[in-house]
Amino acid sequence: SYSFLIRVSDLDGIDNLKTIYVYDTQNDLYYYILGGPDDIPQSENYSVYYDLFEQIFYYPLSLDRVNLSGWQVVAEDLSGKVSRRNFEFVLPNNAPPGNEEYVYSPAYSSPDLNGVPALEAMTIADNALSFERDIGNQFFTIELQTEDARATHYSVRFYDGTSNSNYVGWVRSDSPSIVSSPIVFGQKTVLTLPWSEISLARGVSADQIQGAHIVLYNDPVDVIYSDDYQWFSYLGYSEFLTLPPEID
Repeated sequence: SYSFLIRVSDLDGIDNLKTIYVYDTQNDLYYYILGGPDDIPQSENYSVYYDLFEQIFYYPLSLDRVNLSGWQVVAEDLSGKVSRRNFEFVLPNNAPPGNEEYVYSPAYSSPDLNGVPALEAMTIADNALSFERDIGNQFFTIELQTEDARATHYSVRFYDGTSNSNYVGWVRSDSPSIVSSPIVFGQKTVLTLPWSEISLARGVSADQIQGAHIVLYNDPVDVIYSDDYQWFSYLGYSEFLTLPPEID
């Protein structure tokens, strides 16, 4: 999937905007962030605090490859004024793409010299992933060892034990426990995570957590719109982890 972070300024205010979309010129696809055929409301993808639009998309016919160039963002206001800007994605090291054409996942069948591998999607077998719980002391222990030197930060997303494995919360990459247990390439990272650091969905308690994804990030990039907004160019989701059975 790919995520867009966009700020649009209008002399008559943000409420004067009618439509914002991203155009994939190579595949002739339109991704609407505001307005469009579904009349997407401003409240769905707009952050008042940061004054930013953000949305995540994917192309179901190309789940394992994303083109780096050939992208355009378009905004139109209620008076019909249109603004366009061409852009391209950066590489996993945050450098411009240069001669590289696309990023591919491990499932991509035939990468060539013009393709760049995406950030690692860790597996239990290859990355010594482990996820355990201490109910009495109210903390999780999570272990990982990434084989991707571009992965420098991580966070954890949590899920319940229902059949749908619903997302129920996460711990940020800048939480105290994660900051004190950083990724060191070539070494195992062991995270002892107190339940108090997890941002949980309303009505959910930490003892309902049964599964997790570890999310790898590359180095963060500066977001000129805000000093306290942390943005990463690449994410890699691990294999789904479940807690081992507990013995009474």
